[in-house]
Amino acid sequence: GMVEPVHRFNYTNPFHIAVLAAQAGPGRVFDRTCAWRATLAAVLHSAGVFVLNRLLFRRVAEALTKWENHPTVAEHESALVLKRYCLEAFDYYAAPLYLAFYELDVLALRSALFTLFVADCLRRLATELVLPYCLLLAQDRARRLRDAAAKKADADQQPPQQQQQQPALQEGDAVDSIQDARADNCVTDKTLLAEVSSDKYEQFDDYLEMCIQHGYILLFASSFPLASLLAIVTNAVETRSDAYKLCFVTRRPVAPAGGARQSAAWQSVLAAQTCLAALTNAVIICVSSEQLAAWLPALYDSVIADAAPEAIIAAGMGRYVVAAAFIIEHLILLAGALIYLSISDVPASVRVALDRRLFLAETAAAAAGDAG
Repeated sequence: GMVEPVHRFNYTNPFHIAVLAAQAGPGRVFDRTCAWRATLAAVLHSAGVFVLNRLLFRRVAEALTKWENHPTVAEHESALVLKRYCLEAFDYYAAPLYLAFYELDVLALRSALFTLFVADCLRRLATELVLPYCLLLAQDRARRLRDAAAKKADADQQPPQQQQQQPALQEGDAVDSIQDARADNCVTDKTLLAEVSSDKYEQFDDYLEMCIQHGYILLFASSFPLASLLAIVTNAVETRSDAYKLCFVTRRPVAPAGGARQSAAWQSVLAAQTCLAALTNAVIICVSSEQLAAWLPALYDSVIADAAPEAIIAAGMGRYVVAAAFIIEHLILLAGALIYLSISDVPASVRVALDRRLFLAETAAAAAGDAG
């Protein structure tokens, strides 16, 4: 329902598919006038991207990275991060970018961003917590039923006299302690077996989800400022859900050998996404929305579209709008650079502690040299 057959500037839309667009009509599956039916399309989109990531994107990215035969682990991890991010980012950001820079419809962009953002958050909670928890309960119930059936079978195989006979504990407290130790070992073995049989924790997917959320917040900040507030709320909930997942649903993670290098690769992705956000927001402010028209009305003409006034660039004023977008973009980048330079990556207390440790190490080395 986002793609109209004719663009608002009266030319044929090449992305329009009549069969799919018909499903967004009144009373259809994805009726745009119905709140829950319109949300259903976003939920299916988020679920479809998740399935593609699990079944296709991951395998394709890993195969391509393996064929490239990078000489170091760091280069291999960086290439894998870049491929998986690009594949998923295209699917997640294609619809918002289309509405922002092709349809130039900021109202539809804001609605789509809210729906996609909320649907993706609900999908993460469902797939990372609710579904694994239900599967864990089902596995635990099946395990208990198997244990009960095994105990019953062992009891049926014993003679009746042996079942009625109570074991005589003539050894006293020593026998009790041995039996308690065996029981503790049995419980420990069952706990370890349950944890080993759990799914492996996927750190890569959590990093990727945070990068996608970071893009929703920054790339379209001028049209959807509510995303930052929604991210705070959803991340507060997801923090506890991830903690529960780590403790009870998945195996306890082991620090990877190239974990620091992989984090550096993700940091590069976030930095590139932040720089790109300056361009996307500048274009949204100057071209896609009426934000700049409120400050510089001489550059725009007011027209009536869909029974509502809209501002379009006036004839001969395009160069000035481009110049305004160029200036806004550079101001955003300058502000980001000033923030980056003014806030150190290493806190002052940490720097003092590192200097103290270095001083003590040098003092100890000098003392050892004098003693020798």
